Amino acid sequence: MTMRRDDLLSMTLQDLEGYSNRGTVKRAQKDLEKLSAELDADQTLLSEDDAGNLAAQWPDGVITQLGAKEAFPHGRCTCPSTTTCRHLITLVLAYQEIRAKDAETPVPVTWNPGDISDELMATAYAPAQIRKAKKWFQEGVLAELALSEKPLAIIETIGVAVRFLAPGDPRYVQSDGDEELTAVAAIIAILAFRRLPQGQTAGYVSTCPPPPAEPEALRSVGDLFVRLLQCGLSQLEPGLRDKFRRAAKALHRYDWLWPASHCEQLVEQIDRYNRRDGSFSPSQAIRHMGEYLCRRRALASPALPAPEVVIRGGGPKRMKERTGKSRYIGLGCRMREDGDCVLAEVFLQSADTGALVILEKRQKTSKEEDAPHSNHQIAQRMYMLQHPIRDYGKGQILTSGAKLSLDSRMTLGRQTAVNPQSYQWSTLRQNLLMEDFDELLRRLASRLAGPFRSLKANENFYVLKVAGVANPRFDTASQCVRADLLDAKGASIALAFPYSTRGAEGAEALLQLLRMQGAQISYVAGAVTEHTHALTIEPVSIVYSVNHQAMILQPYVDASMPGIPAAHTLPAENRLALEQSALSRLLEELDQLLCDLLITGIRQAAPNAQSRWRELTQQCEAIGLHRLNRIMSAAIDWRDDAAAINPPALLNLLVYLRLSK
Repeated sequence: MTMRRDDLLSMTLQDLEGYSNRGTVKRAQKDLEKLSAELDADQTLLSEDDAGNLAAQWPDGVITQLGAKEAFPHGRCTCPSTTTCRHLITLVLAYQEIRAKDAETPVPVTWNPGDISDELMATAYAPAQIRKAKKWFQEGVLAELALSEKPLAIIETIGVAVRFLAPGDPRYVQSDGDEELTAVAAIIAILAFRRLPQGQTAGYVSTCPPPPAEPEALRSVGDLFVRLLQCGLSQLEPGLRDKFRRAAKALHRYDWLWPASHCEQLVEQIDRYNRRDGSFSPSQAIRHMGEYLCRRRALASPALPAPEVVIRGGGPKRMKERTGKSRYIGLGCRMREDGDCVLAEVFLQSADTGALVILEKRQKTSKEEDAPHSNHQIAQRMYMLQHPIRDYGKGQILTSGAKLSLDSRMTLGRQTAVNPQSYQWSTLRQNLLMEDFDELLRRLASRLAGPFRSLKANENFYVLKVAGVANPRFDTASQCVRADLLDAKGASIALAFPYSTRGAEGAEALLQLLRMQGAQISYVAGAVTEHTHALTIEPVSIVYSVNHQAMILQPYVDASMPGIPAAHTLPAENRLALEQSALSRLLEELDQLLCDLLITGIRQAAPNAQSRWRELTQQCEAIGLHRLNRIMSAAIDWRDDAAAINPPALLNLLVYLRLSK
């Protein structure tokens, strides 16, 4: 009896699409169905000798062969195709069908690529590739690892995600890079998996050397924060902006990338204020100061829950996104209120590298509006390079000369075209597309909290493959459209879309889609968060089918579902403004007060700012926030003639406010 080919039996349709494309796999499926229907009961499509070699002769005269020791992509076929052809894929599908009839399909198990031996690795990769991978590994890499039936390794420092497809077989790997980079990244991943602690199913592994010492610039930036808040943007101290810029450059030289990015963002906010730019956001400036301080304090701690390179950024082999001709796939558009602006964020995945990037566009809103414009109306008027912002979220973008910031926010080049896409998201790259919700939960559980995690745009954004939708509803307590999304194994993840006055139309359309077309939903894209060991996704796009045609709903910017007439689904009595808790209201008022002080400066603060500060300290005491009350009281001592500032307490306040979010 011939040995069972577990490597072929472990190939899923998505795996096969990764070696070819969705159209080729579908054609192979149809060919197999047609051929199987034409065969007699005693006939077979495949021949298999005692050594385990497979062969098939197809009706069109083509002969396909796969040796017993050959990986599926290296099979031979007499057809003229120069890539993985449909005949090879049909051979694999036919082999799976035959073994399934004999009840020989292996049970999927979670496995560790670190168990692959050096001897087996040497049979799959060239010596030069192994030497190169080991050299990079020794120089320093950061890898995020997740064990599953098809383990995943994201090699952060070279920007490649590697998926292992067949248990114990290093020949079956797919990644976001070319063939050479895939091989090197796979070897690095195997070495990294060997260092994953026993019993741990996900986590970070780093071989990056620590920085030689804390740079002087890191210690001095806190003083710059205090001086900025003292004088304010309206009477900015001469040279203070340039000191932030020089600090950012110094931090870059020492490879402290995320703290450097916070300084750069502060410089950008100062420049926007000076230009009277409507995209200026004092709240963002306060957030960056608080997060910078959180990172610095964490890095000074003797015990960290993750490698320090995760908190500070950096790494010796960090690869940059190409800025030449590039193609991006739109994954949806999100709208946020940011002070007196509405912020639109478009999520895009690079078809070349798999990197997730964000396009941003801000538009000022009038506080005197009798009836605030809806997100849909604002998005229709919000253009970027002659195209409405919502078109970027649902299209594919061809651009040349795009620029990327350190946190993966993109500025488009002038030569940019927006074309339709077919929403065949099974071809999205491995680092973003998730079919197994339990694996996603394990990955997120190993990550750090908000102010300490990576600044990259794709930190918690995913596209989920959905097998079913259950319990769609409008929850009046949380003022959210909710539902339970199911994967192919029956695991669930909660969907929660916040209802707002501006976004009422999108919430209506989303609930209608979940109730009426839930069975037709195939993908949901959005930001995923973990709450009490369960996952929640806030959707920015949902892909569904109408009459076998794929459609997309962007609930933040669409007023109705494409292809389906609109219907009101939220009862009027349920559309209530959810009253904020005393805690959230106090923190929001404190954030707004600090924003006002950032503009005017503490020294020039108006009398009403002083009274608001005292009122907030009294509210802190009343609701039991004794520590916050002590910090605020120590940070600024308001007197009749001047404000006495305690710099350490003021910095503690920035940290407290950032952690509270």
